[in-house]
Amino acid sequence: MMGMMLRARRTGILLLAVLLLFTEGCSLQYLSKFSGSWAAPQLSVDVALTNKTESGICAQDIQTAVPQFSGFNTAKLLNSKIQTVSDDGIAEVKQAAKDLEGYLAENTDRPPVSLYFQSSFDYSENADVLSTRIYNENYTGGAHGFRWIKSYTVNMNTGEFYDTLGSLFQNEESGKKLISDKITAEIKKQPDNYFPEAVQTIEDKNGDFPFYLDGENLIVYFDLYDISCYAAGIPVFKFPLADLKTKVSFNSVSPAGDVLLNGMNLDFNHKVVSNDNGDFLPLDDMAKSISLSVTEDGGKYAIDGKAVQPTIISGVAYMPIQYFNDFLKDSPLKGFVTYDGTVLRIFTQTVQSGEEKKLMRSDVNSVGSEIYLNSADSGSSSDHS
Repeated sequence: MMGMMLRARRTGILLLAVLLLFTEGCSLQYLSKFSGSWAAPQLSVDVALTNKTESGICAQDIQTAVPQFSGFNTAKLLNSKIQTVSDDGIAEVKQAAKDLEGYLAENTDRPPVSLYFQSSFDYSENADVLSTRIYNENYTGGAHGFRWIKSYTVNMNTGEFYDTLGSLFQNEESGKKLISDKITAEIKKQPDNYFPEAVQTIEDKNGDFPFYLDGENLIVYFDLYDISCYAAGIPVFKFPLADLKTKVSFNSVSPAGDVLLNGMNLDFNHKVVSNDNGDFLPLDDMAKSISLSVTEDGGKYAIDGKAVQPTIISGVAYMPIQYFNDFLKDSPLKGFVTYDGTVLRIFTQTVQSGEEKKLMRSDVNSVGSEIYLNSADSGSSSDHS
């Protein structure tokens, strides 16, 4: 009996020694994978949406679709960074309105000015790396509006934010040089599309370029007026991740499609049509995406029982994009639609705004029935009062 106990003890010590040797140098996260306590990040995305007009001498149209990520440890930090972008954009347009109102009050011969701020997003997930870009556009007075992108890329496993382009690469300096050389070569191929000093600007930045991931591609972008004129838009340069020596082994993932609902691909049977009269969306496809019913009887159309007069293009019923923006602005669903000439982005609210949460807390009726103020499904992370 004693011999059996000694053999068991020696066996246990041997197994412990093997385990220690096997795990030496491994991260706690990697070790915990074998203990059964580790789980891959389960990304979830909700949308907090604002779509309102503030009246005054300088009216302000504000449309923001702010993603709220969950399912990984640094999600709250990422959400905070994104919220700051929206808050700062709104604050800027409000300050511009305040400044202009003072000017217009003294110059009554000047017409009223309408200002706006719009913020929307896309995101991409590859090998547990989440990359999101926030598209911002405003008009605060002057000859034209302004557009800019703010992007964030984070490893959902390790929690690391890739704040610089070099942090993506196994070798930071060689990675930055590779991208810089490729961008410079592209500029030299089409010099008429860029400022004469664009190459020097690239060299001066020393690889410190803003970027995001889209599917299996690395996208480097530049601000308006940075290396080209305003009319050229925001310059972007695309690089396949498979050709780069990055810290993470990325997978083969398709980029986003040309129709997105809250950042996710959506299939339309018909394309968006743009002509001299504006942008037109296929009625059936668009109505289905925001849970509206369309009926047709002898060429007469109705949306949720309300008569509409669509434009028929190649036998398909279309409605102007503004129709859906007007509808969503006043709808309990809430939302807005944008089209940049390539991608149609549809945003609907899935979480409550701060104002709605206050209303929920103060406006429950006397018999205690529930008030639902958003479009979230019962399984979402939205709060209900």
